[in-house]
Amino acid sequence: MPRIATLPSIVSSLSQRDLIKQTLLWQIIGIALMVCHTVLVMLTPLFYPIVILLIGWLFILAPLPGLLVFFQILLFQNMIVSIFCSPMSPSVLNALLGTNFAVLVMLAAISAMRLLPLMNRYFRQIGFSVIIAVGLLVLYTAYGTVKAGPTSALTYFREFSAPIFLGIIGIEVGRVWSLRTVGLCLLYGSVLVIAISLFEYCYPVDYYTLINAVKFMQIKFYAQPAISNYYSPEDIVLAFTSSFFNVTGGVDSPYAFNSYRLGGTIMNPISNAYIMAVLGITAVALRQGFWIVIIIPILLIVGVKGATILLLSSILMYIVWVVVHQRGVLVVYAIGFSVLYVASGIIIGLNNNDFHVLGFMGGVRSLLHNPIGAGIGVGGNLSAKAASGFHWTGAGGFVSSGADFALESAVGVLIYQMGLAGIAVLGLFITFVWQAPLGLARQYALPRRTDIIIFAVAMIALNGVFQEEAYAPYAAGLIMVLAGVLIGNQRRMQQVVQRVRRRPLHRLPLRRPAIVTARSPVR
Repeated sequence: MPRIATLPSIVSSLSQRDLIKQTLLWQIIGIALMVCHTVLVMLTPLFYPIVILLIGWLFILAPLPGLLVFFQILLFQNMIVSIFCSPMSPSVLNALLGTNFAVLVMLAAISAMRLLPLMNRYFRQIGFSVIIAVGLLVLYTAYGTVKAGPTSALTYFREFSAPIFLGIIGIEVGRVWSLRTVGLCLLYGSVLVIAISLFEYCYPVDYYTLINAVKFMQIKFYAQPAISNYYSPEDIVLAFTSSFFNVTGGVDSPYAFNSYRLGGTIMNPISNAYIMAVLGITAVALRQGFWIVIIIPILLIVGVKGATILLLSSILMYIVWVVVHQRGVLVVYAIGFSVLYVASGIIIGLNNNDFHVLGFMGGVRSLLHNPIGAGIGVGGNLSAKAASGFHWTGAGGFVSSGADFALESAVGVLIYQMGLAGIAVLGLFITFVWQAPLGLARQYALPRRTDIIIFAVAMIALNGVFQEEAYAPYAAGLIMVLAGVLIGNQRRMQQVVQRVRRRPLHRLPLRRPAIVTARSPVR
């Protein structure tokens, strides 16, 4: 049995040189496909499915390249659309901004079909949790479509289902490829993202001029005149400038220390900060500590509390785990930290009229008088009701009267829209934490660097109390795909062990795929 646990080819890996070559190759292909997709859709929306189906076909033939192409579309989609957006209508731009989700649904459907035959033996608990969560999400999306319209409903269906779908994809890819391979591909594929973020910080006006950001913002927020005051690159710089970590007073306060928040290729400072936090967690998990030297300063420059807390608290929990070597102590620490973090955040937020806490409490209040939920798309920052205009302060504002629908909190919005059924979505984070391999084996307390990813899943679930963006594909989505790869690696180990029990070890086919596009089938 010890010999089986150390077999090098249970899951496939690439050498450092091949990792860099394959990442660069598929990054170029992924960006080129997104450019082609944008140009084709601008010609006619009838071309919309072509590139999406092409990526699905690639994923069927080769899971890793398909995932790498998805990473590039996720990271560079908004910047590419911004460059070409001048002649676009709002409907075309919104359709293009949904490309990464369309690709995600395609890849998740393929992964689900591959995993379905193995559900009863290897993925029973995860499989049933996913089926229940997705089923309820579809049901409440239909309910929300009737009440709030399809745009708001589909927007929040994408928000809450993306981590689930990425978890499924991670499990499927993890049955073939190691976490090291997937994680390093994500890191190497993000070098350009980091470089663009640094260029943006040094030359923001030039950057926004190059990518046509003013026109992009005007079209994106055309239906929200209150926040669409973008007439020059300087207006974007001003919109992305905030008090440092939102704790040093307002932007106009004489005591405020203001920081310019980098939007990066996502063109959203909070999402960009979460990408950096996930890269930092991945670097720690894979013993690539030099990445932290670059990532920590960028996180400090952006000044987003949630992303910074995600990275630092995950590292802290890993340190505690290494010191104690006992799962019971770790569980007690995790529960205590969670209660302290959420409780202190709510108390401080209520005393300071923090918008995130007020939005979360709006969801809690709604749960008490409407446990069924209002429907997905009803309530939330991205809903049609929010787009029509709302105000925080003054007569009738949320600060004085309380939010009448959830805002600024993923958990608050979720329980407002789905009521008690939202537990199925929140419970999926717990399922992934429970099913992920913590330590070298269940029966031994031998910490591994990769355990930090499990801690990050738990932490991102908590962050959803205070940030709506925490459950976006750039945050919870990327964390869940890495956790899924961990689970897939573990299940692959179990399948190999069962094969060894049925036939001699020397007859076990353990050869590594010769090229990155090969697939090692498991029956």
